[in-house]
Amino acid sequence: MRARGPDGEIAYQCRWLVGADGAGSSVRSIIYPGLEPTPVFRALRTVHRVIDNSLDPAHVHFWPDPIGLLAWAHAWDDRLALGILRQEGEGISELHDRFIDSLEREHGVRLAPPDESADGRVLIGPAITNRYMPGCGRVLLTGEAAGFINPPLEGISTAISTGAKAGEAVARAHNVGVEPLKLYRELLAKEARACTDKWNPTRLLFGSPHEADLRAGFKALSQDAQHAVGGDLMRHMKTLKPYGWTRRSLWLGLIRFLTGRYPSGSWL
Repeated sequence: MRARGPDGEIAYQCRWLVGADGAGSSVRSIIYPGLEPTPVFRALRTVHRVIDNSLDPAHVHFWPDPIGLLAWAHAWDDRLALGILRQEGEGISELHDRFIDSLEREHGVRLAPPDESADGRVLIGPAITNRYMPGCGRVLLTGEAAGFINPPLEGISTAISTGAKAGEAVARAHNVGVEPLKLYRELLAKEARACTDKWNPTRLLFGSPHEADLRAGFKALSQDAQHAVGGDLMRHMKTLKPYGWTRRSLWLGLIRFLTGRYPSGSWL
């Protein structure tokens, strides 16, 4: 194996390799030639000092496709963090500025210029469609490189948990003399089910995939607010349609509801 570093190319020898290089994984593109997951999105997050804010700081607020594919806002200590998701190459900075304007116009949220920002590639397709990429041969992929990410685009917890399972698979395989990929896939089964559950609309309606009790929160809303949330969910499903995900997501939810699991053999 060869790697490029600040001092040039370095050659390594190893029995197994764990790829943990994120959404734009070069390891994944090598072991899955021609199967690079598309589309690729970009997420821009900014953190602002608050001047005026009517949003409840106890909640994460989502807006399906107000100006991009998905936008959100939540408290960040005494500041407010904003994020927007859009397909790569579609002017995300301009959309983010429009999002800030819409927050002030529609919700009375006034913010100072951002104190910090982060812009990066994001893969949400594998989690929505339950088509993860755990690796091939002697190479194991973890975290976003394998397609694991939670809403709202939180990937640290899945990177840690799948990375730990990759390490466990390699250690156990070394001790018993078997290939680690088979063990790793077995260890990932529960993790993959939990990750897909969090994106699946059927599980949102009939299950409890998140730490928060979404159904109890929904029932506590007024009838008008419930209608508004229902409309947002419908708009969210429509945003997935151009990528061919809506029908598959609903089908996966039905299988999960009837059998308690997702269909086997859908991983790459």
